[in-house]
Amino acid sequence: MNPTITPTVGRRIHFWPNAEHAALLGVFDATQPCDAGVLYVWPDGRINIEATGPSGSKLAVQGVQILHPDGAAVEGESFAQWMPYQTKQAAAAS
Repeated sequence: MNPTITPTVGRRIHFWPNAEHAALLGVFDATQPCDAGVLYVWPDGRINIEATGPSGSKLAVQGVQILHPDGAAVEGESFAQWMPYQTKQAAAAS
């Protein structure tokens, strides 16, 4: 069972960009996520973020889905995931 982490403005999260967003962020290693900060939380749980690429490029992305560690991404869609330590802390607290 995956613990539920409620997104809030200001939290840090991993961002996995699709090809379009990766190009805009200058991603050169798709095996590593980009850093992102939560800017807004939609009622359906999707989030608006500001993502930072590996060389410091910034990109605002709206309506990003947060996936659980065992979740499946929609092909071609960018997504976010909580960092492993965040999910471990949430599991320990539940």
